[in-house]
Amino acid sequence: MPSIVVAVIFGGRYMFWTFLITMVVADFVCTIAFSLLLVAIMSPLALLARQERAAVAVALVVVILAGVLQIYFWGLWAAFCSAIAVKYSALPGVSYHWVYYVIGFLSCTAPLSYLARQEVAVAENAAEANNTRRGTSVYSAIAIVAFVLFCIWPTLYSWPYSWALRYIV
Repeated sequence: MPSIVVAVIFGGRYMFWTFLITMVVADFVCTIAFSLLLVAIMSPLALLARQERAAVAVALVVVILAGVLQIYFWGLWAAFCSAIAVKYSALPGVSYHWVYYVIGFLSCTAPLSYLARQEVAVAENAAEANNTRRGTSVYSAIAIVAFVLFCIWPTLYSWPYSWALRYIV
């Protein structure tokens, strides 16, 4: 096992470290970007909390929009993680390609796990914590399935996410 670690770390002119640092920084950026996106989407609900009639209609639209945007966001995140893993594992001199995919997968799920833990920690009761766990499980499953599919078929993300990945990856 130590020979695998040494080969991965030193075998590609420090490609592994560049990949690892990229993924760690991207995890932080993802967490912050998602938090800002969610605040921007949910802010109309806070503004209309006192107006019952308008709040019901707007709440439905905001919840549907938030759900669709979260699915899109986590799909984009999975596409990014898989694209970076594919890019670095395809470089010449890489011996253990699977390590990049494992770290890409862990990076794909890390922001979701962190955000889920934070949401459960502020839950007011057990029922709210269970609802939060269910919701985050759905988004985690979407990101995990998307990551696996994008690793198997990298061209699959070209239509919905190429506009962003073209400039990032």
